[in-house]
Amino acid sequence: MIKSEASKYDFETGMVHGPPEIAVIETTNRCNLNCVMCYRLEHLRGMGDMDLNLFTQIAQTLRGANHICCHGGGEPLLHPHIFEMIDYAWEECHPETLSITTNGTMLTRSVARRLQASKLNRMFVSVDGTDEQTYESIRGFPFEQIVENVKYFKSISTIPTVIQYTVMRQNLHSLSGLPRLVSRMGADGINVQHLITWNRETERMRIVDLIGEFQEIKRRVTEEAKDYAIECTINDIPGYPFYLDKCDLPFRQVYFNYRGEIAPCCIAIHLCLEKDFKQRNGSSIRDWRRRVIHGDFPDECKVFCYVRGRLLAETHDRQIPTESRSNCRCVVEESERKRIVGTGWNDLSLTR
Repeated sequence: MIKSEASKYDFETGMVHGPPEIAVIETTNRCNLNCVMCYRLEHLRGMGDMDLNLFTQIAQTLRGANHICCHGGGEPLLHPHIFEMIDYAWEECHPETLSITTNGTMLTRSVARRLQASKLNRMFVSVDGTDEQTYESIRGFPFEQIVENVKYFKSISTIPTVIQYTVMRQNLHSLSGLPRLVSRMGADGINVQHLITWNRETERMRIVDLIGEFQEIKRRVTEEAKDYAIECTINDIPGYPFYLDKCDLPFRQVYFNYRGEIAPCCIAIHLCLEKDFKQRNGSSIRDWRRRVIHGDFPDECKVFCYVRGRLLAETHDRQIPTESRSNCRCVVEESERKRIVGTGWNDLSLTR
């Protein structure tokens, strides 16, 4: 049963009142890597950095937001003003959580020192392999350099740092080594997420037919993380065994691309629903919210997300009874939502 927060969300009109729960500000959509599972180059409309003045104007509209993410469809540490942006977002908004997600390649000693001195209070580092061969086959960057970058950062900083792992066929076997790697790096947490699939090739990279093996590895990793006193979140496979029949994410989250335009959410970041960042209740975004909260999903949702009517359905999908797929909703209860905001799962931590 969906619980409407009457004072904040109007599911019938699509209106949102008050500050967002989660605000994602795409400081840049440029990236220095070309990872095997990434859809940036095929789907994003141009590349660029957000103007610092535009960032400050957007931040001024976000006072009261619970979580502000200074990243989006690119590598935030490429932005020449990322440290000023982080500090401005804190001074202006004082969110409970102020985060970035980085691929860690630019976390040099000088950058680490500047981040340590900033107002950032949570960092996610995307590491999709626990050995050299697996990691480098996915990210194309020296594995040991990433390990050393994070180790140095944690040697000088108390900022909670979560290692984010996007699991797929190519690295499922490597997932077992994650607690040891995180401990070696000195990081604080593990967050395992699954692929955003956007074509047949990435659909085939999913591990949905390896559910038994995944669940066993998940069990072992969760237990070992406890031994290392590492916070561990391993998400179940989206769309298995049930697809989502409703979604409230566009009510809870706002996504600003580097031009200051509003996208539907942190998944469909290639779309522009409103040209003006002030139009959080513009007609297009309200229409989108109304549709997805009632299960009338646009085609973009059906391609990128595990929703009813999914367009990239493979043979394994046909094994799930259609009448069972309506049992799952992308609506997070308040107690679980607070935990997620605290540890930073998939509403906000895009694969970098």
